[in-house]
Amino acid sequence: MAWSEKQKRGVVGGFIVFIMIFSVFGIVMNYTMNDSSKQEYEYGDFTFKVTNEGLVTAIDGKEQVFLILPSDVDFYDVPKEAKELLKQPMFTVTYDPKSYLAEAMAEAQFVLEQQLTPEKVIQRALINNSGTTIMQASCANATKGEPVIEFKESDETLIEVKDNCLILNAIDQSDIIRQEELIRYIITGVIE
Repeated sequence: MAWSEKQKRGVVGGFIVFIMIFSVFGIVMNYTMNDSSKQEYEYGDFTFKVTNEGLVTAIDGKEQVFLILPSDVDFYDVPKEAKELLKQPMFTVTYDPKSYLAEAMAEAQFVLEQQLTPEKVIQRALINNSGTTIMQASCANATKGEPVIEFKESDETLIEVKDNCLILNAIDQSDIIRQEELIRYIITGVIE
């Protein structure tokens, strides 16, 4: 029996519909069996769970939320002096509000304050506070007992210490986010 042109098109069309339906079914099954909310990552003694908020781990009984895994920021060369400064119970976080990265710097400053309080006392400041009520501070105000962290726009990504001031040089917003996460990881003891 020879198939007519109409029957051949119907068989081919039916086959394509079959493949499309079962492709969608396969995607749905893959998604439900590999639920991303069940993903976990290990770093040292810490387990990070992927949630809608970000990467969540318990540190000293307190839930901490991060955006970046520690293994994605532990490559930075952090001076030993920087790690010592971050052990202080109080520090000032400042940046230049006229920088094109000011919005990212302000967000990093806010996250540091929100995530590290009450364990650390974080003072928010600006390098130039004209027109605001936020205190003015720069590296010139840094002391051993009250160091300053300065987010700084730069043409290179670099972490340096000068006279009790930790300077986080950043090229772009992603540098700021990574450096802020790195600082939190160091302070909380996830990265040594």
